Amino acid sequence: MLAMAKKKYITTSQVDGFSFLVTNFLWPAMIIDVMGNMEFSQEMLEVTFYTAILSFGYYFVIGILSFIYWKVRKSTKALQGILTVATTITNTGFIGIPLVGIALGEEAVFIAAIAEIVNDIVIFTVGILLLQSGASEKKGIDFSAMFSPGFLSVIVGLLIFAFQI
Repeated sequence: MLAMAKKKYITTSQVDGFSFLVTNFLWPAMIIDVMGNMEFSQEMLEVTFYTAILSFGYYFVIGILSFIYWKVRKSTKALQGILTVATTITNTGFIGIPLVGIALGEEAVFIAAIAEIVNDIVIFTVGILLLQSGASEKKGIDFSAMFSPGFLSVIVGLLIFAFQI
């Protein structure tokens, strides 16, 4: 897309508009569509629960190991939080979930969306605190930043799935 803008096939404002459209409407619509069309079953409910638990467990274990590693390496306090976030938290939602859908199908998108909501919760809570840990001025957590269109689409999709609306 950026290559097309550099060659003047499209303008940078068109690239920005397309990115806005994909991020705020198309990606969330895909999540809601997949989750809303998923057949409710006890098995899928268990998969949802265990995916969330395992995702939280992953971030907890990897986060602790990463933090210990950077502490042992005697990184500065300012760098410890940044390096822990960089080596622990993923950014898989925007492109990762559509790729999962292409490679593994709609059920995998559902599972990836559950893992992504855990990822978002970790980023916007623990991740923010870790990034601020070395800063002279700590601003705390802004929970409103967590409620992105992607995050909200997973919540809406879960509600549609759970209540079979």
